[in-house]
Amino acid sequence: MTVALSSWRPFIQMPMVPLPAIEQAVLDAAIRFCEGSHIWKHTLDRINVVGDQAGYSLSLSTAMAAYARIIGVAAAWYKQDGEEDSSFTRLDPLSADHEDRVQYDAWHLDSSSTPSNYYVNASDPTTLYLYPIPEDDSDEGLLVKVCLRPIEGATVLPDILYNQYRRQIATGARAYLYGTPGMPWSNPNKANELEIVFDEMIAAANLVAMKGLTHQELTVQFRGDSWL
Repeated sequence: MTVALSSWRPFIQMPMVPLPAIEQAVLDAAIRFCEGSHIWKHTLDRINVVGDQAGYSLSLSTAMAAYARIIGVAAAWYKQDGEEDSSFTRLDPLSADHEDRVQYDAWHLDSSSTPSNYYVNASDPTTLYLYPIPEDDSDEGLLVKVCLRPIEGATVLPDILYNQYRRQIATGARAYLYGTPGMPWSNPNKANELEIVFDEMIAAANLVAMKGLTHQELTVQFRGDSWL
């Protein structure tokens, strides 16, 4: 489900600003919010694993690709061919750059009957690599959850941003609008104030993205250079 950018207008509370400017500010705020918080996640269709193949392309449906793009991998699971869904095992992420420094040169060519890790290069968030490389096929054996953000030019946003974070997105949009120079509504001081609040909102949403809506203690394990 999606919500039109214009739905945020009542929450911006800047009647002097034309609707196109409001919609662009809402989109810019949503992009920044999603990139900073990783709150928008989506589980892809299952992927067929091919024996002796390390890399797998990650893609969205045509409908979703019209307003969303993949910015990283949140989690991945693997099961051997023919096993029940309950046998999906979560793979641990690793950093290819880190492994290049501490392992031997051809570490990424290691193979095994079952992979235990995955990695995604920062230059291409739409390709996931399994490690060690699985030796056997597994039909629909790879399950991947990705993090998304809106594309530039999107006219709609996912309903999670409206239902749960419309106040946060509105705050970011107002910061952008007040910070636009040379406009009747420009107010640099107000823009700076709202920028600080918006950054705090992004950090809070990122915490929710990591631990969910629970009261458990959060433990962060360092895994090299990047979360990807």
